[in-house]
Amino acid sequence: MLHWTWMAVVTILLAVPAEPALETVEQVEKKLIAQWDAVKSFTANMNMITISPMATEERKGAVEVVRHGEKSKMRMDMTATMKMPGGQGEMKTKILMVSDGETVTALIDRMGRKMATKTRASGKNNMDFGGKKLFEEMHAKFNLTLVDDAEVDGAKCWVIRADLKESDAAQGPVKYMHYFRKQDGIYAKREGFSKDGQSVEKMTLSDIKINPKIDPKRFELEIPEGVQVMDMTSMGGGGGTP
Repeated sequence: MLHWTWMAVVTILLAVPAEPALETVEQVEKKLIAQWDAVKSFTANMNMITISPMATEERKGAVEVVRHGEKSKMRMDMTATMKMPGGQGEMKTKILMVSDGETVTALIDRMGRKMATKTRASGKNNMDFGGKKLFEEMHAKFNLTLVDDAEVDGAKCWVIRADLKESDAAQGPVKYMHYFRKQDGIYAKREGFSKDGQSVEKMTLSDIKINPKIDPKRFELEIPEGVQVMDMTSMGGGGGTP
């Protein structure tokens, strides 16, 4: 009788489905790249904060992206407010930046003084919001770890921690937390931390709309008469976000 009872218990245990294994960074990365490939366009409101000993800068505005394979057309219309430490004053700058996938043209109005720059579409001046290229750049410089899920602006997100591989001489953030929306793979939030654990950089997207129709003319930027364009496209690498 005892033998049959033991067999019955074993049979029941074998019949209970095992819990699925926890996801790995590689599995989540594969899902996110596939989701990004399905996104043809998106719009969002963006908020970026950068903190340094010299100043705190906050950028607010709208971003519009239309994807064409590995290249994206992008428009960012931002207002940057730079606050000096100790209440020493602030400076506002309006930045309209347009990328055609090859070059990035930025029209900058700093306290009434206008200027324009043109750089190659690479690096920080052509921000990636998801996809294979973004992960390639992350793997090159960071060790990636999948951590607990979180919510950003009501959306469930995978969270990937990125620790800088060579952090001893780093001047900027040595750790980032990347938040990707599970529903569509879009970047929802990125936060960077200094060596002492302080948050020194944060980017969030809100009011995200997937695959809206965007007028192609939104990615054309006409430089006002009299504004000189500083052309840096012949320089190696991208010129960075102004």
